[in-house]
Amino acid sequence: MKNNLYILLDAARMQGHIGIAKKLCPIYCCIYNSKEEPIFQKLGPYIFKLDGAGPFWEWYQRFGWGQSWGYLFQTKTSLSHLQEHFSRHKFALDEKGAKKYFRYYDPRVFKRLLPLWNIGQVKDLFGPIENFIVEGESRAEAFEFWLENGKLKSRKLDVQELFDKTVLSSNNQ
Repeated sequence: MKNNLYILLDAARMQGHIGIAKKLCPIYCCIYNSKEEPIFQKLGPYIFKLDGAGPFWEWYQRFGWGQSWGYLFQTKTSLSHLQEHFSRHKFALDEKGAKKYFRYYDPRVFKRLLPLWNIGQVKDLFGPIENFIVEGESRAEAFEFWLENGKLKSRKLDVQELFDKTVLSSNNQ
C-alpha cells in the first residue's frame, strides 16, 4: 500500500481562501464535527488528499506556502481515519487545567511544540502518520519530522526539491 500525501490547512489563517482550496481539491474533510461545532466549518482545519501535481498543488505553492496555512504529511491511512485521529487532538489543558481548543494545525505552533513534547505525546500525535513537512521561517525553507526507533527526528529540506519529490513520490509509491 502506498503512502498518500495530505495537507492539513487552517481555514482561519487562510483569509477566505478555503473555498478555493475546496474547489481545486475535491477530496477533503473538516476535522471538527459539523453538528457539534458548526462554526469550524468556516474557520476550522481541513484535511485535503493530494493526488500529485495539478491545479491545487500549483495554487498552494504559489499562494499558500510561506503563509502558515498548514502542513503536509504522508500516511497510508484513509481520510476518514485521519479525521478521527486528528479530532482526538483538538483540546489541550491550559496551566489551570481547563480544556481549551488546541491549534496544533497552525504550523507556527506545531513546529515549535513538537520538539518540546515528551515522546508519548509525539507518538500519540503521529499515530498513523509517517512524516510531517512544515514550512520554515522563510518560503525557501522547510522541515520534515518523523519517528525513528522511538525518537523524534527532523531535518531541513530544500523547498524546490521538496515540491518536486513530494508530488512525485505520492504518485509513484
